[in-house]
Amino acid sequence: MAEIPVSKADPLSILRKVELFQDLDDGTIAEIVAHAEEVTVLHDNPITQIGEEGTHFYIVLVGRVRIVLPGDGDDAPPTLLKIHGPAGFFGEMSLLTGDPISADVLAAEDCRLLRLTKEQFEAIYHANPSVLLRLNRVLSRNLSATNVMVRPPRCSKINAIHRIGEALRDDYTSLYIVGSIIEQSSKRVLLVDFESTLREPLKRFGAEPETDPMGVFDAGRTFASINEFRPHCARLGDRLDILTFPRPLSECPDIEATRLQTLYGVIRRLYDAVLLDTGHVMHPRVLKILPTCDHIYLLAPDQPGHGAVAKVVKSLDLGQAQMMKRLRIGIIGDFDMENPRPVLSPLLEATGVKNIFLLGRHHVSNFHLSKDLVPVINTESPTGRRLASLAREVGGMRVGLVLGSGGAKGFAHIGVMRVLEDAGIPVDVIVGCSMGAIIGACFALGHNSHEVEQMARELWARKGAFFDWQIPPWANIVKGKKVDRMADAGFKGATMLDCVVPFAALAFDLLTGQEVIIDEGTIKNAVRTSGSMPGIMRPVTWKGMYLIDGGVSNKVPVDVLSKMGTDFNIAVNVAPEVDPSFYDPENPRKPGLLGRFMGLFSKRLREMYKEPNIIQIMARTYSTSATKLTEAHLHLAHACIRPNTDGIGMLDFLKLDECIACGEAAAREHVEEIAKGIENLRRH
Repeated sequence: MAEIPVSKADPLSILRKVELFQDLDDGTIAEIVAHAEEVTVLHDNPITQIGEEGTHFYIVLVGRVRIVLPGDGDDAPPTLLKIHGPAGFFGEMSLLTGDPISADVLAAEDCRLLRLTKEQFEAIYHANPSVLLRLNRVLSRNLSATNVMVRPPRCSKINAIHRIGEALRDDYTSLYIVGSIIEQSSKRVLLVDFESTLREPLKRFGAEPETDPMGVFDAGRTFASINEFRPHCARLGDRLDILTFPRPLSECPDIEATRLQTLYGVIRRLYDAVLLDTGHVMHPRVLKILPTCDHIYLLAPDQPGHGAVAKVVKSLDLGQAQMMKRLRIGIIGDFDMENPRPVLSPLLEATGVKNIFLLGRHHVSNFHLSKDLVPVINTESPTGRRLASLAREVGGMRVGLVLGSGGAKGFAHIGVMRVLEDAGIPVDVIVGCSMGAIIGACFALGHNSHEVEQMARELWARKGAFFDWQIPPWANIVKGKKVDRMADAGFKGATMLDCVVPFAALAFDLLTGQEVIIDEGTIKNAVRTSGSMPGIMRPVTWKGMYLIDGGVSNKVPVDVLSKMGTDFNIAVNVAPEVDPSFYDPENPRKPGLLGRFMGLFSKRLREMYKEPNIIQIMARTYSTSATKLTEAHLHLAHACIRPNTDGIGMLDFLKLDECIACGEAAAREHVEEIAKGIENLRRH
């Protein structure tokens, strides 16, 4: 990107016109300009390109830029989505979601741009929540306009499974994942079998293609409909096609990776869900294919050191954010599924990948179809449940749940989960903040709502359960030893690797002023950190950070779910913006016994005891912090449940039953909406 002088424009005057910054004062805008970088791009040169990782937010100072979608073929013209002139901006979507850039941006004429890094952009909206509110409105408006202009017929994600090593040559995990998609949805699914693993077994069931499968690579052939493509496939029922070849593609050097890429462009528009089984041979072509896929599943046998897996992970060269969202590693073997940590810990250490899971060898090494020719597996087994969750991810039906902060009000999360359980709503990812982290961790470890309620009743719903006073107070007024004992009793040394459902907790680093996603280590550390209310609980030192409750910046972190690759997000916000039960100056509460006694000595003391005490004030201050930013993040949720916790204080831990009832009532109002939303994902 060239950086040469062009005609000058006053950046301050331009930024005052930027829609996102219209609520900011001149001092804040001047600070943005001071920290940004000016760059120049000449006419017709690219600024960002589709598929790249988003690293910057851009504002146009001089000139115009074009936002375009490339055509499907060499001769197909690009689709113009939008033109931005001075005060226009772009790059925000990729920074918010962590997804690759979704369109090309080209200079329509010589341009001068102001460029902010991802960290600078995030700092702006963290410090100025109005920016994020305006950004959500802009994104919604742009999405609607883009849908009207483009209206693509279908564009499914491309997912890939690669089996590492000869030991998994005849593994059928991919077959059972696509079978589970069929069982859970009405989608049309294609499985591409690179190494012809399924060709011989399918012959036993008469599922053979009508036409030579290699014909799909004919450069002169086009497929306008699924009916033209299906004859090349082995068909299992009406909705599952398997493209399996006469000989493995690793033995066909004449098929270039570019021809495979062209094929993907065809099939992703014909099918609702696509899974590439690249086999067990790490052909150079496979190394080119895997990093381009939306989700990558690496499967390996249980072997000491996991060196082969680590080598493949390194070769993919994905950034940390992309690994979190796109990469999964499964180990296949004979395990104690109730105690996965001894197997998963060495794998995490070897690869640095946190999205890891176990599959039982005997479940995936046998080829089995139902009488209707649908691959089926025991969904009651741990392996079956894991495959069903992977199927929802591959099929674009992955459900995320975020449980917000709120102290004792967070007991309402138990009621919400009870209604979701009764309605059969699956939950594939859980993110929690503060009390939401405590409750969320319980569910992530595999407990149901009745078990979590019993834990809460025994451990937390007691007067003074959380409080052991620090005398004299310094950084905190509660020692936290009681909290540690309760966490020990509740989680018994469990780590993130013990979670049945992937889980993360949100904290806030006082040193850097940044949010921290805790998705590794012990559950106790995660919930203790996420629940360290400032001033009340002592901050936690972890990995060189000084961490407090994540609710100070983001009480309901829906955005974290998006970074973890979910398709439908359910948010539970238990902390209302207005809480009349906290204090009513017109009708103050009557002082308690201590207040009445102290009032005998002084009218001032009698009046003082009618007001909230220091603990209540600190708790309420924390509860109302970052309200605007939280509301902005809630726009990322597909369903938002708000239990009516009026009259319940953040420290009213004795009101367990009342809180659970509030959660149940609120969830019932939304359960039909949630079920319909997920059903739409299953059908489209």
